[in-house]
Order: sequence, then C-alpha cells, then structure tokens
Amino acid sequence: MSREFVIAHISDLHVSPLRRSWDPRTFREGVELLEDLNPDVVVVTGDITDNGLAREYEEAQSLLDELERVAGRVVPVPGNHDARNLGWMVFEDVFGDRYRVEKVAPRLYIIGADSSEPDVDYGQLGRERQEWLEGVLDRIPKSACICLAMHHHLIPVPGSGRERNVLVDAGEVLNLCLRFGVDVVLCGHRHVPFAAKVEDTVVVNAGTFSSTKLRGYSRNCFNVIEFSDESVTVWLQEIVTERRVELARYRPVVREGEYRLVREKGLTDLLRESA
Repeated sequence: MSREFVIAHISDLHVSPLRRSWDPRTFREGVELLEDLNPDVVVVTGDITDNGLAREYEEAQSLLDELERVAGRVVPVPGNHDARNLGWMVFEDVFGDRYRVEKVAPRLYIIGADSSEPDVDYGQLGRERQEWLEGVLDRIPKSACICLAMHHHLIPVPGSGRERNVLVDAGEVLNLCLRFGVDVVLCGHRHVPFAAKVEDTVVVNAGTFSSTKLRGYSRNCFNVIEFSDESVTVWLQEIVTERRVELARYRPVVREGEYRLVREKGLTDLLRESA
C-alpha cells in the first residue's frame, strides 16, 4: 500500500422509523463528516436496524446508499438487533451475504462475518462458521493485511458496564485470529470505542454512530483507520463535537513474508496522558 488507504468504521446505527432508538440529525452530521473524510470504504459492524423489521431495513437501505455515495464501497455485517424478527433473512435480501470476503486494496482484505443468533443478544460464530473462516484465512496471502469485521466484541471493553451478551466462543475465534495472522478485528455492540492489541492482532471497537443509547458521558462517534506503508493509525471521531482523538498507532512490518503491526501508541499511553 504505497498510498494511504482509509477505512471508516461505524456501528450500531439502530435505525427505526417506528421508535426513537436513533437520532436522524446525528446521522446526517456523521455523513457530513464522512464526506469530508472521503474514506475508501465504510465498514458497518452491525445493529444497523433496531428490531430487524422490514420497514427498518427499508429506511436503513436508503441511508447506507448515502454512505456508498460518500465512500463508493460499504461492507455491512449484521448485529443481534438485525437478527430479530427473522431480520437475518431480510438482511440478505437487502444487503447481500452475511459472510463475505472483499479485497479492498492490493494488499488489504476485509472479511465480514455474522456473529449474531436470531432473537438473542449474545453472539457466536460456532464450529461451522469457524471452519469457514479458517478456510478463508488459509487462502489469503500472508503478506496482506487482514481485517475481520463482526458485531460482537472479541475482548472485554472498558467503560461498557457489566460484561454480558458476549461472543460466547470468543476464545476460539481469538485463537483463529492469532493462528492465521488476522491483523485487525473490527467490532461494535457495546456502544463504546476502544482499541487494544492482543499478541499480533489489533482489536478495534466502535461506539454508536447514531443510537440514542449512550453510556455515561460517551458521544456518538465512529472510528477512522488510516493505512500507509509507514503507519496504521486508529482515530476516534466524535460527531457532534467534531473532536478527533488518536486511539492507537502501529508500524507495519513484513517479517518472514508475513504482514504484522508493531505497537507505537495505545491504550496505556492514553491512560497515562489522562492521569
């Protein structure tokens, strides 16, 4: 990747024309920020709708069409709210496959996986989907950067309250990521932004883009991941305040033919700076 490549990572829109689960004004302001950013791809890690209803998907489709006009490419995966009321079926009719592999740059792949289960809040990939993921990872060149996008958080998220509604097979999924060299995992679900590195894998959680369910003093926001030959930087972009904060920064290296990210700045530095 000789030139910079930008992923906008948004999550938890909770779109519904039937409930006050989301703020349309905040969504529009977020789209304006995305227009200024001009990302190469927008990754949406689930809970696009609030209850998986067909009317909600109709509204959400028009909104994601707006995002596609901004970025040219949108990669959506479903969340637990999208799987309610047979919504997982409607998702496929509206947005296509719930499992996908997209080569978005010469050496950058995004894998989208559905971690939801119908009508429950917890998530899992399960044995068959883990086998699918293993087969996909085995076919991607080791010299490429690999991003896995799913809704449920892979590791606990600070500031998000009691740990519940987790990815129940998180340990097995994390093992797959480490074994096959997944470089970045993009998640949502907890409505709290976060970034941390586990061995060679960077786990990035997005806050909520437009939901009215905000935890504590958190704000509607999204993440920006900037890739270049010199660095990979994770930014938190607040929507209403337009404040931008660097969450983490990594240096890409290729060791023995494998792409790796070396931590240069992360959560520890942020905590020390705020102490």
